[in-house]
Amino acid sequence: MPPLSSDPQIVRCIASLRDACQRFSRHDGGATAIEYGLVCTFVGLAILAGLQVFGSTLMQAYPKIVSFPTIE
Repeated sequence: MPPLSSDPQIVRCIASLRDACQRFSRHDGGATAIEYGLVCTFVGLAILAGLQVFGSTLMQAYPKIVSFPTIE
């Protein structure tokens, strides 16, 4: 039985696997999606924190805004 490294099919398979691993390690599309997800999460948290801080003030200002006279 010849050694595995001399079999052309095994050599091609190993080379193909190595190339696939290298392509996978260079691919950063998933990292970009994760970064956008984190940015959206932090923006959402900032909005919620802002509503928590200024919520009562906004609720008091809303009737004034609605009843503000309009020009027709």
